[in-house]
Amino acid sequence: IPHADAVITLSDRGYLKRLPIEAYRLQRRGGKGVRGQETREGDAVQQLVVADTHDTLLFFTDKGRVYRQKVFKITQDSTRQTRGTPIQNLIQIDRNEETVTAVVAIPDLDVEQYIVMATRRGEIKRMELHQFANIRTNGLAAFDLNKGDSLLGARLADPGMDCIIVSRNGKAVHFALDEVRIRQTRGAGGVRGIRLLGDDEVASMDVANDGAQLLILTARGYGKRTIVDHFRKTGRGVQGVIALKITDKTGPIAAAVITGIDVEEVMVGSSKAMVYRTAIKEIRTLGRNTQGVQVMTKLQEADRVI
Repeated sequence: IPHADAVITLSDRGYLKRLPIEAYRLQRRGGKGVRGQETREGDAVQQLVVADTHDTLLFFTDKGRVYRQKVFKITQDSTRQTRGTPIQNLIQIDRNEETVTAVVAIPDLDVEQYIVMATRRGEIKRMELHQFANIRTNGLAAFDLNKGDSLLGARLADPGMDCIIVSRNGKAVHFALDEVRIRQTRGAGGVRGIRLLGDDEVASMDVANDGAQLLILTARGYGKRTIVDHFRKTGRGVQGVIALKITDKTGPIAAAVITGIDVEEVMVGSSKAMVYRTAIKEIRTLGRNTQGVQVMTKLQEADRVI
């Protein structure tokens, strides 16, 4: 099986799909995007990961469990328009009980790296990567969640990195990952990463090195890049600072991801299964207290960036 970059998408209804990255044409900022997946009404592309065919995929669910599978075990689809393979055909997940909320591509499970997980209510947990090397086919518990909370995201991290958590209402907290002590048991809970106000919840969590940029996208297609150093580093568990100026025009924050200066392209998915790929230089670098520029301009009224 040759090494090749593949785009892995997972829909809300649990259809997993692998396509060569060339299937998504490059567009300029402000484009409409191409149809990424043939979905039933009410279905949406929920996860989008670029991985090598020989990578291991870790699937984290809202209930705090983790499953694993090799990328090449996912049948490569011939066109963007196909629906994909039901995820329960690849991992032993009960779709009635739990939903995959994060997919992490791992090139090597035996290196000194960490898995960092975050919940919607702002809790965070760090574990050594090798603790995920032996996952049974029916999955393992990775996070002991508080009642009413759910696992939102997971990231692969190197030693010495920082963590940044962004809320839907536009707040961000930036702290050193060393502040989150390593948990030795998969079934343990986490610690507070961000203090949320009112009905706010975490939109995204990511890890960063010095000099990285934070790419923020809103539900209505606005986006910007902001240098991570502009978010002053604090301890974990605080309210944080403004990450993006939320207005009725922008809608709440849909996603925030760290991009390095060598990243060339970004792929954006919408709830109506549109996938939009553009050169990252098309998205301007702006300060924290700004609303950004329109990245996806031709969103239908009922469509949202996810």
